[in-house]
Amino acid sequence: MSKDKLTGKYCRGVFEATACVEKLAEYENADEGGLLVRLPCKVGDTLFCFSRGKVYPFKARCIRIYKKRIEIELWYAGDEENYKFWHITIVEQDIGYKFFFTREEAEKALKEMEKKA
Repeated sequence: MSKDKLTGKYCRGVFEATACVEKLAEYENADEGGLLVRLPCKVGDTLFCFSRGKVYPFKARCIRIYKKRIEIELWYAGDEENYKFWHITIVEQDIGYKFFFTREEAEKALKEMEKKA
């Protein structure tokens, strides 16, 4: 038995190895046909943004795919009562600029912005 490099599963023979290669070919054909989309995050992921000198957590609740853009609907995920209904829709390009995957990245961006001000 050998471990398949594509799936991490053990292949018991030529049949399973062939199935792995066929699956990879399906993904490649879908990608070439414009049917495969790489999302910037998944529903349920937490993203962080800064505003008013603080970092706030948001959960991705919905991802919309349009012809020329991907939108992510975010809802506030913190415990401050004033913001419990705060939600925002961002585009994929906002990630890494206004929204971040870790609190540390958002805090670093906030400090850099405060230095420039």
